[in-house]
Amino acid sequence: MLKHRLYGFTLLEMIITMIISSIMIVLFYAVMNNLYKEWTVFKEHQNEITETLLFKQTLDGDLRNARYVIQTDERKVFFMSMRDTVTYQFSNHIVRSQGMRIDTFGIILSAFQLIPLQSMKRVILVSEISMDIERPIEMKEVSFYKHYTSSDLMDLHTEQDGY
Repeated sequence: MLKHRLYGFTLLEMIITMIISSIMIVLFYAVMNNLYKEWTVFKEHQNEITETLLFKQTLDGDLRNARYVIQTDERKVFFMSMRDTVTYQFSNHIVRSQGMRIDTFGIILSAFQLIPLQSMKRVILVSEISMDIERPIEMKEVSFYKHYTSSDLMDLHTEQDGY
């Protein structure tokens, strides 16, 4: 007969091992899926923050460089400097155009207001741009200010009067 005993797995042991392995695989998949979803939400949030900061930085730079900020209609503003003119159109998205270059910021505005400094014959000077930016987590109120020098205002009055 057999002098050596053969060790092996019973069918029950194999089934239990397969069940435990499948549970481990399902748990691993669920954890990885959850991590992927969290990473995607984090990346989207970071992209929105980056785009908002880029918009704020660009608008601040345009305000600093502009000699005049002129409102043409309810949602359109011209930033006029000595070199060129930058146009902002505030609608579903914020569209910035400078010469042949057009930039679109995918920022959703829930409220938007242009506060005039003074209204002259054909020109409305803007002293403040105020807006509420919608973000998934919070609503952010942002205001931008344009400070005019007295010589800029005198020059504009002179240009308006035709002197």
